[in-house]
Amino acid sequence: MGATKEFMAVAALITEHRQKAGLTKAQLARALGFTGSTYVIMVEAAQRRPSMKLIEGMIRIVKLTGGEAEELRDAARWLHTSGEGRELIEKARRRSVAALGLAGKAVPIRYIPVVASHPAGEEMMGPNPTGLQATEYVSVAEELVREYPGAFALRMDDDAMSPRFNTGDFVIAALSRDAEQGKAALVMLKMADREPEILCRLWYKAGKMVSLVAASPAVEPMVIQEDAVAWAHAVVVSARREM
Repeated sequence: MGATKEFMAVAALITEHRQKAGLTKAQLARALGFTGSTYVIMVEAAQRRPSMKLIEGMIRIVKLTGGEAEELRDAARWLHTSGEGRELIEKARRRSVAALGLAGKAVPIRYIPVVASHPAGEEMMGPNPTGLQATEYVSVAEELVREYPGAFALRMDDDAMSPRFNTGDFVIAALSRDAEQGKAALVMLKMADREPEILCRLWYKAGKMVSLVAASPAVEPMVIQEDAVAWAHAVVVSARREM
């Protein structure tokens, strides 16, 4: 069976970025930690599926950033997605296009990962720029990804931030934007007495203490030590669940 167009597209991107960086196949293979260049040769010939570890290593080695890095990740993730998973991606695309008011418009689309609020208990679909695993992907306008590199999303599973964000809404943050005082943020908590958790809350920091405040008065604020926060990134946009 010949290589599919998806395999050939990924192979072409890898070859293009390697050549732009001035590397031979052997040099790239050594930089990736391989003892020989056979794997890289087969990947560029669309005869082997590149692992996400290879993709992330190449992005680091050839110093891809922004849209170029995300384009390569998106193309590679597609190769690692089953037929059922591809149907889910297409459903997510249609939902988010409608939620963002883009239905019927010719706009370039990019996929961003949706992370789980409780990462340890979810079925995962593949790696993403946060270092976590994606439970699904949602499509957004390419312009958003260019403006906010490292964009990723959380699907709200409660009304703690209602009425601004409600259950089922996609809340999008970006690795390139740190949490800002008094503004909504996605916050990854890692504490010894509880499972890892990602929350959407208003972010307040004073010295080594952090307060995470819900918009709903029914939810008590959380006050924690700074070292209990793995990361915190500013919310840049949300997509309502009108579908």
